[in-house]
Amino acid sequence: MGWLSSACLLARREALGQVGLLDESYFIYGDEADLQYRLVSAGWRVYYLPQATRIHFGGRSLDRWHRRKMVYRGKMLFYRKNYGAVREFLLRAMFGAVTLAKVGAWSVAWPLPSLKRHAERELRSNLDVLRLCVKLE
Repeated sequence: MGWLSSACLLARREALGQVGLLDESYFIYGDEADLQYRLVSAGWRVYYLPQATRIHFGGRSLDRWHRRKMVYRGKMLFYRKNYGAVREFLLRAMFGAVTLAKVGAWSVAWPLPSLKRHAERELRSNLDVLRLCVKLE
């Protein structure tokens, strides 16, 4: 199942009454996928209407380094809630392995003066994700 961005989302009251509202445990990133998953699982349909227009200034809630942690957190919460412990563990293991590789690469870049500041932010951000892979907050 795919999902649509919730930058512009309309839903029937009856549908939301049946499946519930956005899950506040996500805070941000992943809540719309969860809602749409629940809607489709309950037999509702989700439509994309390309003729509807809106302006959404995405990515302004958090800087890219904090956003990374919240995006990964949202994916892990979605798996925990909808796919069970085994799939959640596999997802976290995959994210952990990829993140370890990123930490390794940025650790090599960190001593270079031209990359030091950026590498520090990347390392901090990826270490936050690694902590989530070990213990989801």
